[in-house]
Amino acid sequence: MMRSRSLVVALLGGALLLPAAALPAVAQSPSAAPTTPAAAESAAPQASVAIGDPDLARAVDATIATGTVRTSFALMFGGGGTVPDGTSVTGDGQTNFGLERRQRLSMDMTAFGVGAFELIIDGQTIYVKGLPFGPDVPADTWLKADLTSDDPSVAMLRSLASGNNDASLLLYYLLGAPGPAELVGEEEIDGVATRHLTTALDLDRALALAPAEIRDTLAQNVAEIEQGGMEPLLDGEVWVDASDLVRRISLAYQLGAATGGGTMTVTFDFRQHGEPLDLGIPAPEDTVDLATLGA
Repeated sequence: MMRSRSLVVALLGGALLLPAAALPAVAQSPSAAPTTPAAAESAAPQASVAIGDPDLARAVDATIATGTVRTSFALMFGGGGTVPDGTSVTGDGQTNFGLERRQRLSMDMTAFGVGAFELIIDGQTIYVKGLPFGPDVPADTWLKADLTSDDPSVAMLRSLASGNNDASLLLYYLLGAPGPAELVGEEEIDGVATRHLTTALDLDRALALAPAEIRDTLAQNVAEIEQGGMEPLLDGEVWVDASDLVRRISLAYQLGAATGGGTMTVTFDFRQHGEPLDLGIPAPEDTVDLATLGA
């Protein structure tokens, strides 16, 4: 089975919030982990919580409504924690916004001894290539797993598609602004003019304001942050274009002792909103089912 270190496992999870998380921010998750149906819940926010920045809330809605986005991201450590300053994880890919996850991602975790790997999520099926699962799985072979399985190895893979790796969760974080964001200035990203904004983000507030269908997933994410010894309070920056589409998000975390201390900054660029997904799901003969390993 896969070689692992406590830090790397933490990194492969969701936000160094940790459960397997810091996977560079990259993936996504409403569907990676089963959620409880919220049909009985109201989609309206709790009565005691008002939207702090209607413009940011509108940008969240507009971006989610595009359905898909191409992303590139970087996760950078600093602040004198266990992880050396300047250590980074990078990646890029394409994902949908929705509870039924569809996503393709490439990541480079060479700094943590894992190397580069690829990930595809197609509903409740995950494909991974390049992770060190041992001599029985060649590096160029896709490993396939059922995300609903209770196999511990599947739980680790499931974490790759959740938490801080969930692009839509990061968008919902923006609902946590307690008031109007501050304008930093006008900047171009990929040739597109944007407004660069900065704001504090309260993830408990974001949870109260999130749509009912995403609330269970977001609540699990916030709980993981707190379990990692961090407060659900972040410094955030966001770049929004004239069509109210989010083009970049940058979040700064103060890591607790359980995750090594110091800081972690996650930056996601969004582009090509609304493009059809191109997952490139491997043929069955090019895959190995995780359930057959060690059998």
